Amino acid sequence: MSTPIVSVIIPVYNREKDIAAAIDSVLKQTFPNFELIVSDDGSTDGTVKVVETFTDDRIRILKSLKNRGAPTARNTAVEQARANLIAFLDSDDTWLPYALEHLVTTLEQHPDKIGVLANHYLIQNGITTLGVRSLRGQGARHFLLGTDFNPGDGMLVKKEVFEKVGYQ
Repeated sequence: MSTPIVSVIIPVYNREKDIAAAIDSVLKQTFPNFELIVSDDGSTDGTVKVVETFTDDRIRILKSLKNRGAPTARNTAVEQARANLIAFLDSDDTWLPYALEHLVTTLEQHPDKIGVLANHYLIQNGITTLGVRSLRGQGARHFLLGTDFNPGDGMLVKKEVFEKVGYQ
């Protein structure tokens, strides 16, 4: 198996009803060169069984015996990631089919940057709005730790950043 360009990470805990939609949205990406790591954080419902119904060989599941929190689930997956680019998706969110392609293309157009964040659509009570959040601070540490943007909401970052700032 060749090395993927992007490792997509979905941390999950007790999302039996949501995880299939998140996985489906990744598998429908126009950018196909990825691995998908689902990092289960000790789910006690049928989440793992739902993930195991997918047969795509790009999917890996990491299973924790106990719940340790989303940051630990993310970090565990990042450590296991084979790609040099890491993308995050929350287990109750979905991507539009071209999301990963846009993230990768944007980062390639700015090779001096450490990562990119996606805008997002919030659909609530039948109303769709475009959400835009700004970053606070500068540098790799602030990109990962000092923003008001949840890292599960459409971020693509170079794996080397984690090696520089640590897994926190």
